[in-house]
Amino acid sequence: MQLTADQFNDILTSLRSDALAGRRSAPRVGLRIQVTIIPCADAAVVEQTAWLRDLSVSGMGFVHSRPFPPGSFLVVKFQRTSGETIAVLVEVMRTKKLGPTSYEVGTRIERMISRDELAA
Repeated sequence: MQLTADQFNDILTSLRSDALAGRRSAPRVGLRIQVTIIPCADAAVVEQTAWLRDLSVSGMGFVHSRPFPPGSFLVVKFQRTSGETIAVLVEVMRTKKLGPTSYEVGTRIERMISRDELAA
């Protein structure tokens, strides 16, 4: 099952910023759903699948089969139940190897991507 944009917005608005320890600035909700990502540095636009692990008002964490360098950008796409797509630009903050072909990627949400930007 994929997270719809409406579900994403519902989750984000339900989060509260409680006092937290560590590097995180906002509480995260644990998830296990597939999302579509597009690495911005690649010459060709190639949609890829990743497993979203957690999400907060300020970031997302997912697992992917390849590492992404800190400072690189990705577009994460969510489908609305109406069929429309919303896209979020995220910056990779860290990548941690989990196994031979799996990496945990921590990102910070930069901004929403407009329909026009996504089509360009």
